[in-house]
Amino acid sequence: MPSHSVYDNIRTRVIVLREQELLILATEDQPELVWRLPGGGLERGESLADCAAREVWEECGIRVQVGKVAFLREWVIPTYAIIDPEDREPNYGLEVFLYATPLDPQATLHAEAADKPMPEWRALADIASLPFWPKELKSLATFLAQGQRPSATHSFVSSFESGWAIPPAIDWA
Repeated sequence: MPSHSVYDNIRTRVIVLREQELLILATEDQPELVWRLPGGGLERGESLADCAAREVWEECGIRVQVGKVAFLREWVIPTYAIIDPEDREPNYGLEVFLYATPLDPQATLHAEAADKPMPEWRALADIASLPFWPKELKSLATFLAQGQRPSATHSFVSSFESGWAIPPAIDWA
């Protein structure tokens, strides 16, 4: 059950693309096979991009360059999502989906542990026919398989600055 801590309620999911392939993992502890993206929860002091890169490394054994934010998924509990029917405490959860590319496209994939699922590269065109969570990835994979450019937005990690500082000239070119 989510808590009121940002570190407990925000997770990353990583859309790792290599040519026309997507990096995926089998879900654990499910009655049937369902595929998912690598990802997980923020650790204290970690940015979304740091979290995404760390989770791919831990779950798949490869280093990635994290790019733009693809989309967000949120849960407003219990208004839109009931996780535990006994617990009606209002809460919130957010998953941030980020694009990434492998730093070494030929790197060998590794499972997180001997009892964890082995990651796989799968053709984007095949994702729509797989049991996949979240289902929105099926549409995105089909779109990307057709050669469309992914829509995305930038993510910035900022530091606070004095309001009295004179900002440097910005070259928008």
